[in-house]
Amino acid sequence: MNKKNKKSKKLDINKSKYNKNLASVKKDGGQICYPHTKEKEKDKDKQRKYNKQRKKYGFDERETWALEYTSLMWLYEHLQMYIDIGGKIVDFESPLPDSLKEEFSKYDLTVNTQLDVIKEILSEIEKYDRNHYACDSDKEEKAYKHGRRALMFYAIILPMMWW
Repeated sequence: MNKKNKKSKKLDINKSKYNKNLASVKKDGGQICYPHTKEKEKDKDKQRKYNKQRKKYGFDERETWALEYTSLMWLYEHLQMYIDIGGKIVDFESPLPDSLKEEFSKYDLTVNTQLDVIKEILSEIEKYDRNHYACDSDKEEKAYKHGRRALMFYAIILPMMWW
């Protein structure tokens, strides 16, 4: 079991056979490797171009191919680390202000703590990932709905995300 799965179990997030992409995202010399970037690049000119881009930006153009996917995977990984590190410093169990609870109720979501919100964001990203690239317009629309919800919830608690 890799570290990502241990973290997910700790948060009681259901892992499924459809979450292959979440498990496959890994760092490789500063490059996030998504399914379409896993194979070694054989074209030397492209490799040089990618190396220049990584030197200039810290990543190469392949990460912008599906920016919604890249953004959500970045958020997923960073929220898991935030829980691991920030949880030792921040009291995630403190009640949310009533104004934030009301904001979340607009989305038919009942949350009481910052940790509840983070778990909900992680869950929405996992639902997004299960349906993303499904070659089925209904499933893809579901995926984008979950992706939007994750980002909206994150935007609401963003001012609280520090330690």
